[in-house]
Amino acid sequence: MINILLVDDDVLVLTKIKQLILFLKSDYQVVKDVTSAKEALEFSRNNEVDILITDMKMPKMDGIDLIKEVKKLNINIQIIAISSYEDFYYVKESLKEGSIDYILKYSLNEETLKSALDNAKRRILTNKSLQVTKLERDKLIKSSKVLLKKEFLTELLQGEVSKDNIIKNFKDYDLNIDYGNLIIIICEIDNYRVITEDFDDKDKKIFKDAAFDIISKVLEKTQRKEIIYLRNGEYVIFMSSDQKSNLYTINGASQYAERISDNLERLLNIEVSISISNCCNNLTDISKVYSNAKNKLKKKFFEGKGKVYNAFERSTGVQVIKNNFDFNKREIIDKLKKGDDSLLNDINLLFNKYKEERYPFEIIELTAIEMLNVGNDVIKDYKINIDTGKYNMNVLYRNIYKYETIEDINELIVSFYVTILSNVNKINKLLDASYSKYTVKCINYIEKNYSKQASLQEAADFIGVNAAYLSKIFKEDVGENFVEYLNKHRIKSAQELIKSKKYSIKEICVMVGFANYNYFFKVFRQVTNLTPSEFQKNIKIL
Repeated sequence: MINILLVDDDVLVLTKIKQLILFLKSDYQVVKDVTSAKEALEFSRNNEVDILITDMKMPKMDGIDLIKEVKKLNINIQIIAISSYEDFYYVKESLKEGSIDYILKYSLNEETLKSALDNAKRRILTNKSLQVTKLERDKLIKSSKVLLKKEFLTELLQGEVSKDNIIKNFKDYDLNIDYGNLIIIICEIDNYRVITEDFDDKDKKIFKDAAFDIISKVLEKTQRKEIIYLRNGEYVIFMSSDQKSNLYTINGASQYAERISDNLERLLNIEVSISISNCCNNLTDISKVYSNAKNKLKKKFFEGKGKVYNAFERSTGVQVIKNNFDFNKREIIDKLKKGDDSLLNDINLLFNKYKEERYPFEIIELTAIEMLNVGNDVIKDYKINIDTGKYNMNVLYRNIYKYETIEDINELIVSFYVTILSNVNKINKLLDASYSKYTVKCINYIEKNYSKQASLQEAADFIGVNAAYLSKIFKEDVGENFVEYLNKHRIKSAQELIKSKKYSIKEICVMVGFANYNYFFKVFRQVTNLTPSEFQKNIKIL
């Protein structure tokens, strides 16, 4: 809506103008009508007015003076002057002070008023468009400057800027840091690839911006600093210091680093590893200083996440090991197939050795991948129906790449092997009972697939044997046919779910693989001599 303020000491004229505006049925609205210039000026100070329609000849303050004062408050306000006089002075002065139309009261009608208002409206919309364009232009210039500044600082870190261009760009981009006595702080979000794995581009931007804002907030009282987001969860802070002492400067930076770490953990529930460089007194050395600080972060792989490293810490270095692997592949296979849990301790000892002796990441990565392959071979040999979500080989390989510490990789291998050993032990116990290998594999299949619509034919296809032969062997070994054993296993699982008191009986019926509730009811009674409800009541009594 277009807001109109009316001023005339003649109430009848005010009423007429309001009625004419009402008849127009357009987007004009009278927000206020007053009988003195003083009242109009006061209203203009505190309210948004687009068009002022004012009488020229009024007591105490006339229209000319009102226009002058109102223009001081709002240069874009549109003025329509009205008068009973064909006085050249009022016409000339009102136009001089910025009115866009001058209407004589005797010619004031719907047509003349509409023409004047529409003329004012066009000017208002043009002004607003120009204002928006200017704002957008200013915003674009500011945004471009920010991007160019980031590009320059990134190239500076990579050593791609000449000394002459460094000094020139410092001035061009109004950098809030000095040429000398500069320190670099690298903040690296731990597990960034894991955290953002399922994020789309919008979610990633929100996440990155949130972390950037928190870092900026911690450093808001530090005047001479620049912060950029580099890549893959890495933020780089350039900070100038007045202190001549490197120790004092680095200690101060360490305090900021601790606050950044604490705030990111508290507000975003993320850990961050931070490296603080030594002081740099020559901008041409920034790339070297940054590279040294970046190398410090490699210690995270062995020492864990969420730590702060500074320039005064002694570098332990990394050994170069010639042999690719330091474990016996045949021994691992043997222990997996025997279900020997001592293998888990062997793995932990091996990774501890890697950690203590600072083996190169490449060696540890190759070792871990080889261990995954060994485990996968055993899974195939034993036909183990393992969780293909958590332990899908492609997922496991990607996790090796994504994980940032040796502890993460160690835990991944141990968890994988625990699952294999558990399944192998079950199978070995069945084999010890003189069951045929097909019966053992069939039982293993039932335990993994009972909650689905499992069938003898599907089990036979999975094992790779004729269904009739499997049925015969299974009955001879177990003393029950496939369906009887399957149903007993389902009812046993149903009993455990009832005991958990988390689900209704109808939900449990579906969860354990029964498509028909009445059939579930019948089988439950056959196996336990109780109905599901009776079994549930007995649990409550106990």
